[in-house]
Amino acid sequence: MKNIAYRSMIALCCAGMLLSACQESNTPSNTPAQTPAPTPMPTVEPTETPEPTPTLTPTPAPESEQMVISFYVWDGVEGYERLLERMDETVSVTLYLNPVDAGENRFVENTEAVQANGAKVWYLISGDPSFDFIQDQIDMIVAYNSDHAEKVEGMSFDMEPWIAFEDQNSSENQESWQAYLDFMETAKEMLHENNLSISISIPFWIGLQTEASPTGRPLDYEVIDIADETLLMTYTVFAERIEPYTHASLHYASEVGKKVKVALEMVENSDENISFYTHPEDIAPILETKLNASAFSGYVIHDLDHFIESGVTLR
Repeated sequence: MKNIAYRSMIALCCAGMLLSACQESNTPSNTPAQTPAPTPMPTVEPTETPEPTPTLTPTPAPESEQMVISFYVWDGVEGYERLLERMDETVSVTLYLNPVDAGENRFVENTEAVQANGAKVWYLISGDPSFDFIQDQIDMIVAYNSDHAEKVEGMSFDMEPWIAFEDQNSSENQESWQAYLDFMETAKEMLHENNLSISISIPFWIGLQTEASPTGRPLDYEVIDIADETLLMTYTVFAERIEPYTHASLHYASEVGKKVKVALEMVENSDENISFYTHPEDIAPILETKLNASAFSGYVIHDLDHFIESGVTLR
């Protein structure tokens, strides 16, 4: 299988690790999610880069090229106006916007507000939604798009079946993973029927869970096949680890013509090697670096409010 060297290298990092279930919120099945705790994240020890040298070498983006930065948004869009003060015209912003704001669904008014200032918008959904709820929200998006020149791109899913697994790489997880993949496939069909796209968030390490895969294929490949766009969480503050962590997913997505955004964590976490919360200045040079893969379509930061609080500028 292609990329086996990179899978093996990362597997050595992750062998024997247990996922800490640090997500504190339990979202009702038919209501949009409130602000979640940071996604469960594995601890990854540094390893030496294997030979041969990876082909997807990060290179600085040309100065003339527009920087594409995206954000998860959980608690309203007030922070977006503050973001505009710290960025210039070379930065293109996409927001993955959860509809909940002050306990109410304010997706329409918040979307109008940020689109008026140049942002692209996806509807961000988490928790354990029913298909009836998804269809209801799709109908809302379709109605919005029919009345507005600037459209909502589609629906972005941040669902995490792995937080319930005691052993991430156990064959006992195959049924749950198959149910997750079937759910996403159905959601994709619902969205595509309405000319909307699907985006799915996953951690980089699910591709290493070979025993847990119901098909025998890497689980990240299965998700990439379903999604129009995949948001790949890296859970590291070390720039040198981002390329090997994302290599296999980016390489496969490039082969099949899909898009991948590389996600970086800024929410406070007890492990300072996972989040840029304590050293936010270190994220800036990463955001200015383009990974050399056709599937790479920018970075996404979790989340907007913590980025605003960090004081980092985008110029």
